[in-house]
Amino acid sequence: MSPTKKQIDALVSELGKADIIIYAMLNAMTLEQKTKVAKQLEASGVSPDGMTRANERRAVLAQFGE
Repeated sequence: MSPTKKQIDALVSELGKADIIIYAMLNAMTLEQKTKVAKQLEASGVSPDGMTRANERRAVLAQFGE
């Protein structure tokens, strides 16, 4: 079953909000905290090429007009 436009819009909206939250948290974190989180994310395989996956997130948001 394919998602509806309303469901897609809700997901894109949430992704946009997550983008704002991630950058706010990064701006509040120390370098030591960022390094610790980056190591944890890399070890888990969630984000091996960049701690915040900003490029991937922005590409999806751009694709859907956010």
